[in-house]
Amino acid sequence: MSILRGFTYLQTRTQLFLAIAGSSLLLVGLILISTRYFFVQDFTRYMAEQERQRLQQVSVVLSDYYGRYERIGFTDELSERELWRAILSDIQRDVWLEPERFNLDSDLAFSELNFVTESGELIFGPRIEDAVSELVIYDSEILGILSTPMPRGAIAPIDAVFSQQQRETLMYAGTAAVILAALVAFLFAHGLRRRLQSLRHSTESLAAGDAKIRFSQSGADDVAQLGRTLNTLAATLQANETQRREFMADVAHELRTPLTVLQGELEAIEDGVRKADSAVIRRLQGQTKQLTRLVQDIDTLAQADLGGLGYQWRQVDIVRITQELCQQFQGPAQEQGLSLACVCDADTATAYADPDRLRQVLSNLLTNSLRYTDAPGEIRVHVLRSSHGVEVVVEDSAPGVDAEHLPFLFDRFYRVHRDRARHTGGSGLGLALVERIVHAHAGKVSASPSQLGGLRVAIQLFNQSELV
Repeated sequence: MSILRGFTYLQTRTQLFLAIAGSSLLLVGLILISTRYFFVQDFTRYMAEQERQRLQQVSVVLSDYYGRYERIGFTDELSERELWRAILSDIQRDVWLEPERFNLDSDLAFSELNFVTESGELIFGPRIEDAVSELVIYDSEILGILSTPMPRGAIAPIDAVFSQQQRETLMYAGTAAVILAALVAFLFAHGLRRRLQSLRHSTESLAAGDAKIRFSQSGADDVAQLGRTLNTLAATLQANETQRREFMADVAHELRTPLTVLQGELEAIEDGVRKADSAVIRRLQGQTKQLTRLVQDIDTLAQADLGGLGYQWRQVDIVRITQELCQQFQGPAQEQGLSLACVCDADTATAYADPDRLRQVLSNLLTNSLRYTDAPGEIRVHVLRSSHGVEVVVEDSAPGVDAEHLPFLFDRFYRVHRDRARHTGGSGLGLALVERIVHAHAGKVSASPSQLGGLRVAIQLFNQSELV
């Protein structure tokens, strides 16, 4: 554990080099050891076979001389030991006098050699435990067993040269493999370290607030994927920073107008230019209410963005809530010369929602339609029930919204006509709140042109079973 703990304090390049080079060295070592082991085993078997072939030559000679003695009847007259001693004596004499008759290898010297008859009697030589043996057979009859010790090394000079060459070849190959593995490990570790350093430097710039930084990573490995992920993070941070600055600028701009009006009215009263009559007080109250409404909308939107809005979830009858709100907005709609119709396809249509937040959504949509629809005009609310949930559509008559503005209607402080919206008291946060609340309900909201000539906003809410 202490070694692994100390390993983490090394640079990544050193870690990779040690890991790859160490693994390669271990692998090469195992290969060399196993290769050497199997070579020794195979070479030992080879040498044993060589010994066996030499024993076969001696076995043939012994069998031939035994046949001569049998043909002249000596095998029955002599004891087993006497017979084999006589055979060995004849062989020694003939090898000395007529060596050309035997056609034997010049190198038939054994370090140890023994012969045991079939009955188990040792004719010559010592007892040998780990031996290479060969049967002596005459006319399908086993006469005995020739044995010599199992060879522990090369016997002939050429065998020793071959064994030495194999050792040297393995040593050179292992050294070359280790050097090559170390070189590959160094190059790989160096290249990866350069890529990681690039990521580190870019991340440090990103942490310092430079969201414009981008990581130049190509490929499909984990480092490249990390670079692309960090690029996405940088783009998101840059977009968030841009939105934050725009939001602060929009808030300052929205607060400046009512504050300027309030300051101007109060200074005029202080200078005696205006009297603090009921008309002036109403104007001041109107600006104060606008400020209060703006601050409340900003606070609600901030809580929605942070997930701090409380929700009381239950099955809610959307038809009943929609009809109640339509009745509440009938009076304001008539005062502005607008007709408000509520159409429901069913008597009840339930969805899993927070009733208070749902009222806030529908109220914002109806307020938006009242604020921007020209008189005489029409506002229509349609509740549609489906197998998946409920869809609520709020649409109004002219004026409409151009197609290029539709994707931005749910952005904070976005207005198609800023001056007109401010004159009508809009804060530019109503539709943004609608989107946040609907998304908190796992629902969908969209804006499109209305067949009535104005704007169509559709909200889709789902049953509880669809949310599981």
